[in-house]
Amino acid sequence: MIHAEDSHSGRVRASRTRVDESLEGSNPSSSARITYSRNRAPMSQDLFLHLTTKLAWEDALAVGVYSLSTKGKTLKEVGFIHGSFANQVEEVAGFVFAGSTEELVVLHLDTNKLKAAGIEVRVEDASNGKKYPHIYGVIPCGLVERVSAAYMNSENKLVIGKD
Repeated sequence: MIHAEDSHSGRVRASRTRVDESLEGSNPSSSARITYSRNRAPMSQDLFLHLTTKLAWEDALAVGVYSLSTKGKTLKEVGFIHGSFANQVEEVAGFVFAGSTEELVVLHLDTNKLKAAGIEVRVEDASNGKKYPHIYGVIPCGLVERVSAAYMNSENKLVIGKD
């Protein structure tokens, strides 16, 4: 992945999207991996995440669009694709992927980029009283800002690779 930080906005610009090179084939127990929510700066409301399996992302790359709402459910079934903000992703991961040994990836998304492509993004209340970003349409793979490898550790905590 080639990326550069824009000194004016502090945002990361990506010139192409794929799983971060430095993470491919890395050992999940490697100390180079970090727990995302504790070691990252807060994201703006324009930036949010979607957690999925590596296999689902590879399938999306093969067809050019991502269309899963959440684990085991499609956009067509649910009506939107679930997202989360940085401070919510670990809790969501524990709910959706607890006990999972699957290779995971985190899709980094930009609300403004999606909206510019005509894809509706709404921050809506969920049954737990929190607000989450929901994407009302498929996500063209080229609109994903960055993809980071991830996994659930033995304590059912989400760990996202260093990028």
